[in-house]
Amino acid sequence: MTAREESISERDYARLCKLIYSERHSFRRGKEDHARVRIKRRLKALDVESYGQYCENLFAHNGLKHEITHLIDVVTTNKTDFFREPAHFNFLAGRALPELTGRNPGRRFQIWSAGCSSGEEPYTMAIVLSEYALAHASFRFRILASDISTTVLKKAEQGVYTDEIVAPVQPLLRRKYFMRSRDPGSDRFGWCRNCDRASSFAA
Repeated sequence: MTAREESISERDYARLCKLIYSERHSFRRGKEDHARVRIKRRLKALDVESYGQYCENLFAHNGLKHEITHLIDVVTTNKTDFFREPAHFNFLAGRALPELTGRNPGRRFQIWSAGCSSGEEPYTMAIVLSEYALAHASFRFRILASDISTTVLKKAEQGVYTDEIVAPVQPLLRRKYFMRSRDPGSDRFGWCRNCDRASSFAA
């Protein structure tokens, strides 16, 4: 029986749900088809013929040690955009920050972007906070961006995006906070590190 033909057994799916949940990632019943498609990538990468065999290897001695990071990477959904839900950022700059800084003058604010995916959210946050700091000299901040997927976290650290991905960023801010690749014909933009006041990434 090939991986293409086999479905995940209830027992194996329950074991995977429990394991993935223990790694702080929700994976519910009713998502078997989603799980099968995602985990199939690991079967191909490891040249394993069935989901049952994959689970046996996974839960064998030292199996988790070598595979858990890869498993979490393939089952994690990484949906994000620059300035996604713009009303939230408008509220942050227009109301939340003035109130917070008014109550805590001179304090350095620390912002946590949990589930940062490939970095669009924390970089958007850095733009918004940097712009606020330009109008409020005493405002200081630090951003911590984290994600359970080490694969997307590496992309976030690189801070390189296509023209299509940075399209939601206003042209003025795009020129200010990003650098276009100098390679002829490239549509790549890189986050301008000089503009990144204080941010770090962690798994």
